[in-house]
Amino acid sequence: VACRSPCHPIARTLIQESGVPIAAPSANRFGHVSPTSAKHVYDDLRGEDVWIVDPLMDGEGQEEEGCAVGVESTVAKVDHASRSIAILRHGAVSSVQIRDCLTSHNISSYDVTTQIKTTAETVSNIAPGQTIRHYSPNVPSTLLSTRRFEQSPSTSEPLSNDELSVLKTSVVLDYGKRLSSLAPHCLSYRDLSPDGDSAQAAHAVFDGLRWAENVENVERIYFPDLEVEDSDDVGNGNGDEDALLLAVKDRLTRAASGVVVTTLQ
Repeated sequence: VACRSPCHPIARTLIQESGVPIAAPSANRFGHVSPTSAKHVYDDLRGEDVWIVDPLMDGEGQEEEGCAVGVESTVAKVDHASRSIAILRHGAVSSVQIRDCLTSHNISSYDVTTQIKTTAETVSNIAPGQTIRHYSPNVPSTLLSTRRFEQSPSTSEPLSNDELSVLKTSVVLDYGKRLSSLAPHCLSYRDLSPDGDSAQAAHAVFDGLRWAENVENVERIYFPDLEVEDSDDVGNGNGDEDALLLAVKDRLTRAASGVVVTTLQ
C-alpha cells in the first residue's frame, strides 16, 4: 500500500472531512512538468472534467507563491522482511533524516539505501518519477556540461558561430551561475538560484521549466549538468539541503531525458 501525506491545509482538511480513502493522482499530464500552483493545474487540465480548489482563483486574491517545497516528496519503500528502507525518488527528506527518525524511535535494525532508477516509458515502475523522460517541457531540452562554461573568459573556449546561432533561439535555465556566461547570447535566461541555494532552486524548478517552454520563439532549452554525489549518506552534515539538490538534479536530468552535451547543438 502506498500512502501520501500532504502538508497543505486544504488537502489535510479534505482528508479529515471525507472520512474515506482518497486516490491522489498527479494533477498534470503524464510526463509533463509537475504543477506547483493552481494555475499550473489549470493550464494542463483546463479541458478535463476536474474541479480545482484554490481560494485565489476567483480573481480577487494575490498571485500565489506555489508549493512550499516545490519538488515532489521523497518516495521510500519499507520492506519489513528484509528490514530495509529504500529511497526510490529524491525529495526534501534525506536518507540521513530517515535514519535519525528511526534512531529517535529506538529502531536500529533497518538499513536505509538509495535505489534511484531510470527506465523506459514502457517499463512498469514501482514508484513515480522513475522513467528517464519525465517532468519534461514541451520543447526539446538538454543538459549542458558546465566545465567549459564555468571558466574565466580569458581561458574558456570561445563559442563558435554555429553555437551563437543556436543560442539565439535557446532558453537557459541555470543554477548557481554555472551557465551565466551564456546569458548575453541566448534568447532568454533565468537562474533558479544565483547563490546556489538548493531550497530556493527546488521551490523554483518546476515553475522555471514551465516558464522556459513558454518563452516566445524558443526552440530548445538547456540546463546545467549538476555534479552532485548520490550516496546513501546524502544529507550528512547539510541536512535537507543536499537532498533538495539531488532532487533538483533528478528533475532536470529527467526533463532532459538524461541527455548531456558538451557543445551547443
